[in-house]
Amino acid sequence: MASSRHRGGFIGIANQVWDEVLRRDFSKRQKDILMFLWRLSYGCNQEVAIVPLLKDFSFCGVGKTNITSELAYLEQCKVIQWDRENNQFRFESNFEIWELIQVRKWDDDRFSELIHLNLKNSKQTPAKVIELITDHHNPELSKQEPKQEGEVIKTITETEKRLLKQEPMVIETRTETTGFPSQDAASEPLKDILKTVKIKDINICSSAFAEFWNIYPRKIGKQDALKTFQKRVKEGEDPQAIIQCAKHYREECERLRTEPQYVKHAKTFLNGERYKDYLEGGITSEKGKGFRSMAAGSEGESEYAFLDRTDPCSRITRSGDGVF
Repeated sequence: MASSRHRGGFIGIANQVWDEVLRRDFSKRQKDILMFLWRLSYGCNQEVAIVPLLKDFSFCGVGKTNITSELAYLEQCKVIQWDRENNQFRFESNFEIWELIQVRKWDDDRFSELIHLNLKNSKQTPAKVIELITDHHNPELSKQEPKQEGEVIKTITETEKRLLKQEPMVIETRTETTGFPSQDAASEPLKDILKTVKIKDINICSSAFAEFWNIYPRKIGKQDALKTFQKRVKEGEDPQAIIQCAKHYREECERLRTEPQYVKHAKTFLNGERYKDYLEGGITSEKGKGFRSMAAGSEGESEYAFLDRTDPCSRITRSGDGVF
């Protein structure tokens, strides 16, 4: 696990933490809250952010209507710790315990290619970076004759001096990646450097749960379902087998026209290995299908028509809602 904090008067976030924030399915509000907390904690050289009034989160664009629920969600997902008595917030840098799935279109290989491309491009000299920055902010400077590397710093304005002071932060963000060999980082295949066994496991499990959730017929209790799904996978269950069971269960619910309130919650479906009842297509896949077909007769015929054909007492008057 990488430390998310760099000691000093500026905010330094480890690249691995940035990668996880990008990869996980945070909403825009949640990302704004994290950056706000980083500024008030790491940016002030401390571990916690103190926000006495929740209305102060409006500074990052999250109003009082949503802030309580968003903070509670981040706490539930183990991304932050919230001391409600003192209104102190601590960011959880151990992203391995976060309970958030990855964004739908995340691609590890493609992201690694982009990192590799930009690391390779970053071999330009610091002096060249300074010239690009100062030319952009001061048109007059770009009209001057090209100067030696040492002279560039002497001719810049106060604004550019402030930019120069910020320059170490740019280098920090560019180079700080735990475990990277600095001399040949650009030449190494980054997908072999960035991925650990645990991260691969998290990716596989998150992707499989997203597929499971997309198939499952009742969308209630997503976070509870995710925890139970992860537990089943850790116990050695094949994620694809669980997904197949969910597919069979959905087909059964559609076939039997099960009303939504009688469809199991996903957590209940996964608990106690109940899902294994649907490994071969469901409990009522053949028997139930045959009975319903016999009862219903031709398409569009009511189930009461079956009684009319078989029950000698079927001539008893029955109201429209089926009550005798």
